Amino acid sequence: MPLELANEAVRSSEGEFLIPEANADQRLLEQWVVRRICWPSNSPIHPWGIKYVYPRPDGLSIAVEGDNMASELANALVPRYDPTTGDVYGVPGCRITETGRDGLVLHLLDTDATIHITGIHRKAWRSRLAETDKEMCRAGLRLCSHERPHEWTAAELAYTGHPGHRAVHRCADGSTAWLASGLLRRIGLLRTMGIPLYTTAWTNPADVGEQWILETQYQPLATRASSHHETFLHLLNNEVWGLRLDWTDSHCSCETEYSNQCTFNGRPQLEQAGELQLRFPRRSAERSARLLASPQAYDAHRRVAVRVPARFSPRARVSSALRHAPEPAPRGPARGQAFRAITNAANQATTADRALP
Repeated sequence: MPLELANEAVRSSEGEFLIPEANADQRLLEQWVVRRICWPSNSPIHPWGIKYVYPRPDGLSIAVEGDNMASELANALVPRYDPTTGDVYGVPGCRITETGRDGLVLHLLDTDATIHITGIHRKAWRSRLAETDKEMCRAGLRLCSHERPHEWTAAELAYTGHPGHRAVHRCADGSTAWLASGLLRRIGLLRTMGIPLYTTAWTNPADVGEQWILETQYQPLATRASSHHETFLHLLNNEVWGLRLDWTDSHCSCETEYSNQCTFNGRPQLEQAGELQLRFPRRSAERSARLLASPQAYDAHRRVAVRVPARFSPRARVSSALRHAPEPAPRGPARGQAFRAITNAANQATTADRALP
């Protein structure tokens, strides 16, 4: 997040939370967006192609990394349906309009929920959207906004409420939307572990979508390998900007040879549905192998990594930290200073983004 927006967020925040929780309708829209973009096909530089977000209780602004995201979003977000199967692709009930030279507005019908997306030039968006429409039309899909620009189509309503689509229904009822929305609003924390290689997420079909699984592969900047996920867990559970999770199960294999993945399971401290599983694989994946083989691509990813100030890093190993209560949340000026220290580091990474080819 640019420093000027970070300062504005600190000034406008109310209560003790610097990252406001979205209202119910807003959470639902954000959950659908995460569900659709969390497995990118175009290998973006930033996690999910997002440079930064600016969250508000009644809205969210997302800055994506550039025109390379036009194809990704046109395929992932624009709602279309298959008249034969009834399946809906994109975000059901979402209508997308243009604003300004490089902005899009996502609006969830019958609600005030909106997401503003910037970073894609209007010409690039229109070009890619037209190409995608032709491709989808050849595949037999129909554009929901063409049939009902201001209303839900029958296909969208049936898809989100059909008991046969169990995971989709869980997504539609909003019971776990707080978790997906919370991750999206804290997307910047994914850049604190080291050099991001790839990040994906999905819901567990075995429990009808209650568990979100976030898998991220990074090249640690710290000498001690486990420091990359220790820092992330520490920041994700911070009392001022964190998600407030209880880590119920953990498996760190950074210093052993019998496993190639670290796994952590967290549940909400409040009585809410949902569970988060974090996976940090170290195996050699095809996507990361291609990235490491290209000096130019690797350097682009290296520049978006955020070095966290030492005072915000965990003081002990995760196994020890999980047994102790979190430190008291900063109050007053200290609260603002804490957030600004993080966003200053993020701003340096954003400045480096402008130098990317």
